[in-house]
Amino acid sequence: IVGFITFWEFGGVLFGEHLAIDDSLRGKDIGGAAIEFLKEKSLATGKPLILEIEIPTDPLKIRREQFYLRHGFVMNDIKHFQPPFHKGEAPLELLIMSYPSHISQGVYDRFYPEYKAIMPAF
Repeated sequence: IVGFITFWEFGGVLFGEHLAIDDSLRGKDIGGAAIEFLKEKSLATGKPLILEIEIPTDPLKIRREQFYLRHGFVMNDIKHFQPPFHKGEAPLELLIMSYPSHISQGVYDRFYPEYKAIMPAF
């Protein structure tokens, strides 16, 4: 296993939930190939591909944002909070990126209830 990517198809979108590549294999375009696979699926289905990233406040988070920008994603001006994974924690503000173009608030509003339903309930 060199890495993995997970995605969901619901709420009228494809949601790229997680992409991870073994540290020793980064920079070899394995992650790029995985993203290109999802982009092809997005175009074939006519559904926008969206993902969430942490606010780019350190070099790793900036690198992650730039990776998605290089692969044609755009940043959306939509307030988004990931529900907490553990009881007592606060929701985490994240940024929404999408491909092939920006998504509307209406698209996001259809996506979010189903997104929230897949998150662990505490």
